Amino acid sequence: MPEQRQNVYHFILEFPGSDGKDRFDPEQPRALLYTKIDGPSPGYKLVGVMYMARYGTTEDELNARVPLSIARWHVHLNMCVPQQPGQRNWLLDDRTFGLNGSITTEEACRSGGRLLQVTSCRVDDTHLSV
Repeated sequence: MPEQRQNVYHFILEFPGSDGKDRFDPEQPRALLYTKIDGPSPGYKLVGVMYMARYGTTEDELNARVPLSIARWHVHLNMCVPQQPGQRNWLLDDRTFGLNGSITTEEACRSGGRLLQVTSCRVDDTHLSV
């Protein structure tokens, strides 16, 4: 969603027929993370990678995937994503949907979106080898 203002842009690898949360390959992260570069040669700079796991994955299981000593796993719990995310700035500026949104129950989200419950971690460029 390059049209959405973000601190870090997530270029997500989609998995056909699956959400990819059960699949783990350290050489194929779920997302590549970039910051935007402004100026005469605009573009993106790689700043990290992101892995995902199902909500409820234990700390030991997360540590086995990516050691807790180098990455901070976090949970996106009860975040309502709008049906047509490209039509709203839901990531940062929306008071209804997204990270700062007021919708936090499946019932409330059902009318205009889908509820996201996922555990993910970011490995930043200080721990990333490319």
